[in-house]
Amino acid sequence: MNDLINKDINESAIRFYDKSEVLSGPLHIAVDVTNKCNAKCLHCFNRSGNELIRDELSDEQLLQVFEQIAEVKPFSICFCGGEPMYKYDILLKACRILHDAGILNIAMVSNGWLLTQEKVNELKKTGMKHIQISLDGCDATTHDHMRGVPGIFERATNAIEYIKKADLELGVAFSPTKFNIEQFPKVVEIVSGYAKMEVRIQPLMPMGKALTNEEELFPDDDSYRKVVEFVENHNNNRKPGDPHIEWGDPLDHLRRNLSYGYENSIFMEIKSDGTLSASAYLPLRVGNLKRHTIREYWNAGLGKVWKIPVVRELASYIMTIGDLKYESEDLPTVFFDDNIEIDLVDDGVMNHLEDFTLKKLYKE
Repeated sequence: MNDLINKDINESAIRFYDKSEVLSGPLHIAVDVTNKCNAKCLHCFNRSGNELIRDELSDEQLLQVFEQIAEVKPFSICFCGGEPMYKYDILLKACRILHDAGILNIAMVSNGWLLTQEKVNELKKTGMKHIQISLDGCDATTHDHMRGVPGIFERATNAIEYIKKADLELGVAFSPTKFNIEQFPKVVEIVSGYAKMEVRIQPLMPMGKALTNEEELFPDDDSYRKVVEFVENHNNNRKPGDPHIEWGDPLDHLRRNLSYGYENSIFMEIKSDGTLSASAYLPLRVGNLKRHTIREYWNAGLGKVWKIPVVRELASYIMTIGDLKYESEDLPTVFFDDNIEIDLVDDGVMNHLEDFTLKKLYKE
């Protein structure tokens, strides 16, 4: 679930909100426009990078996807990656397509390296509303080490200023590690003073490159308790100009759907190769936009993906952040192993759900 659109809402709101059967398409869509990235982040959950380029959608196919998104008219869309700015020209065209279709909540996550004032202004002009920049330390030594590129702290802080000057909504994302978590209050102090801003922090996920750098990265429980106390105290005593801090829960959608027995989904995630998933954290593919359109997948049951037994079974193994490694089960590791693969359209999944259990698809 993309962190720009995964917001906490109370139970009564959820019961009204989670009704895909009355929708003609998803309300929120996250698109990995590319897996290419100039950074070499120690913790990258989907192992983005130029050395690991997957069978990506061509520029022409990507624009076709945005035309399809414009047709289903989601409430919000986020350009993700990799580093989306590698596709800057495509982003401009996509913003125009989406904005002209009446989609006003257009966001992007970026490391800031390729942003300039001119490019930020142009993105705003074509319909961009919100840009999130990652800032994983209060100084270049820490942030550059986390991101694996000398000079990226300066680029990120410059990008933050460009966004402010353009009067766009600004998000600042901080990924906590054992070597930077004590700097979080200072990072909040550095970025304070802009009204249209939110800071986000969530537990580090043991996925992708974070698994290979686990010993160096993961904070202990006491460090997490201290940062949560800081977040609560900050939000309860905010002064004018202080940003709201959101403590994110990446597992919220998994636990919520299982606990409340929901069968529907209002979210859609599109990977850079066109793959569709029930959740970025589950080792399961449910289709690919190289084969069928967004509308076809939605009509085939993408909005009811939580009715599929294998989706619920895979999610049931994840009770805590640590369970994302699937260490205790003989299951694929997301972004390392080949996913379990079904196709909602080609396999007619919703017509015979009993055939799409974990035992039948993988265990046997």
